[in-house]
Formats: sequence, C-alpha cells, structure tokens
Amino acid sequence: LTDQNGCKSVASQTINVVKDVVVSAVASKQEICEGDVLSLTASGTVGTYSWSNGTTGNTIAVSPKSSTTYSVTVSTGIGCTATSDVSIQVNPKPKPIIEITPSKAGNSYCVGDTIQMLASGGSTYNWSNGAISPVIQVKPLVGTKYSVLVADSKGCTDTISSFIQINPLPALSVKAVASEICLGGKASISAVGAGSFQWSNGEVSNTIMPHPSFNTTYSVTLTDLNGCKS
Repeated sequence: LTDQNGCKSVASQTINVVKDVVVSAVASKQEICEGDVLSLTASGTVGTYSWSNGTTGNTIAVSPKSSTTYSVTVSTGIGCTATSDVSIQVNPKPKPIIEITPSKAGNSYCVGDTIQMLASGGSTYNWSNGAISPVIQVKPLVGTKYSVLVADSKGCTDTISSFIQINPLPALSVKAVASEICLGGKASISAVGAGSFQWSNGEVSNTIMPHPSFNTTYSVTLTDLNGCKS
C-alpha cells in the first residue's frame, strides 16, 4: 500500500488449498437376504458424513428391501466435499408351500390317519419334528402344528407352518338280545353311537334282525360327522 506521501506498507494473506478430500464406503456384507441388517462404514477426510438415505455418521445400519446403491458424502468445515458409493445385492426370501395329502377341509383328520406333508420352494428343509427331507409322513394322536424352515441356494430362509386337527374316533358299542338262537329264529343286534351305521350284511340302521342259518359274526362300522370311523 502506498499513501500520498509515498510511504509504503506490505501485508499478506496465505490461502491454503485443500487438494485431497477423500472418502471410501464399505459394507459389512455385499450380498444379503431380504430382511437382513448390515452396516455401512465410511472413512477418509475428517468432516461430516451424510448418506443418501438421510442418515449421518461414519457407520450406519441399513436393511434394504431390494438391491440398493448407497452414497456417502464427506463435507469439510470449509465446504469441500467428496463422494463414494457402495452397492448391496438383496436376494429375496424363498416362498415355501406345504401340500398335504390326503387333502381334507380344515386339515381335519382322525386318530390313526397317516398324513403326508410335502414342502417345496427351496433347496433344503428342516422340519419341527427333526426331519430334513422335503416330504414327511406323520400320524399324530392330537392336534399338532408342523413347521418347516426352507432355505434356498443363496442361504436365504423362510418358515411355513400347518396345523393338523385330529378328531377322536367315535364311541361304539354293540349288543345282541341273545347270543344264541334256534335255527330259523331271528336275532336282534343293536349298535349304539353317534353317526351313521354300516353293517357287514349291508344294512344301515342301528338295529338289525337277521335270520342266520349257521353261526355268523356281524360287524358294524360307525362313521361320525368328522368322517372318523369305529
């Protein structure tokens, strides 16, 4: 600076140029299954780290529903910035199903029934009863819930369950008026129980009066409203 008298003063200001603002983003896993949680970590120049999902900080937790690329920007105190991206591949969960044979409304069966359950939709299967094959055969005595953990080739898993309702066999008793009759005579045999009757001689009432000409055994089947038989 030179004034009107020709006197001079000198002043200076040094400007520092920040050349290397850097940031690097990494994921704890590059590939996950739907529903998994992973962490994203950014490192580099000291500053404020802002992520594309609206969060801030060096490390964040995310659980993307589909494959996603996350960006992080570091900002220094003087406004210098740098950005880094990290991509996450999200594999969908398997969609398992259970097919039950024989098929019955409400999965309602009788004591003594053998039931086949076939799981599909994955690569490996782990049933709640310890079986590890896709298909199991069960014969429960009471109502039972069966679950299977299904895993696909990517290691993603899901669980599906089915409840098997078990109905007791109907109570049935049979009584004859007499266990011996004369040749040409008439027998009287009655069955007691709730449901429909089917006798070995073809009759369907609860009481039959046959005329056997030789020693004969008569049997009856009782079927209740659940289709269970005694």
